[in-house]
Amino acid sequence: MAPGGLTICEIDPRVLDNLKVELLDTKPVVIEPSTITKLSCEGAAKYSFAKNGDKWELAGEPSFRTDAAAIMTVLNAIRDLRVRQYARYSEAKPADYGLDKPAAVLSLEPDTGDAVNLAISAVGPKGSADRYASLRSNPGRVFVIKAEDAVKLIKTVPDFQSKT
Repeated sequence: MAPGGLTICEIDPRVLDNLKVELLDTKPVVIEPSTITKLSCEGAAKYSFAKNGDKWELAGEPSFRTDAAAIMTVLNAIRDLRVRQYARYSEAKPADYGLDKPAAVLSLEPDTGDAVNLAISAVGPKGSADRYASLRSNPGRVFVIKAEDAVKLIKTVPDFQSKT
């Protein structure tokens, strides 16, 4: 207490931080990369890689030498993806967040279970390099991902070509 002052009391900043924490799970996608058998992308870049045994192949390009580590890097980035904050919890209009024409829609097909479709917009919150994203399984919920996560996920076919 500060007698005679404008300040009644001071609050530890951690208390305020706890009040701002998201209550929903900040891990939007739960996958195990080893179970994924197909990775596809629609948007500025279009590609589809399928796992054949322990090798990955680009659809329609049997001579393309795929770098399996590059694909695993993307799959691991999706597994480790965290929501920075939710922009809208329900009933979002995709056009309001640039998700009507996303920069990329990544589709992951596991060997069992449902496919995961992650849309990433080309824009984010004003004044930020972060990006809006949503899952096709819950299109009304829009969240923000870090710019560096978007860079790890939005790739083109040459990014997956083996250098050796």
